[in-house]
Amino acid sequence: GSYDYRTLGLGYANLGSLLMQMGHPYDSDEGRAIAGALTAALTGYSYATSAEMADAVGTFPKFDVNRDSMLRVMRNHRRAAYGADQGDYDGIGHTV
Repeated sequence: GSYDYRTLGLGYANLGSLLMQMGHPYDSDEGRAIAGALTAALTGYSYATSAEMADAVGTFPKFDVNRDSMLRVMRNHRRAAYGADQGDYDGIGHTV
């Protein structure tokens, strides 16, 4: 669970209020771009904090068995932050 994998449940409040104050509809390209940017920042800072915790108290107990998957997710988040094309992600796909 949470202890073994150091999972986090993060979110933000008042995203709708922020978008309204900025004059962007929730379901608009601008609204989605702002929400995406905020989410990318939240994700990046949470992973950076997790790395700082690992330096201070050690990795989470199941890191060794989850290392490859964890690092793949990190690479995919980085790719997304830099606007990677849909086919550029590792281990993510779907069929229609």
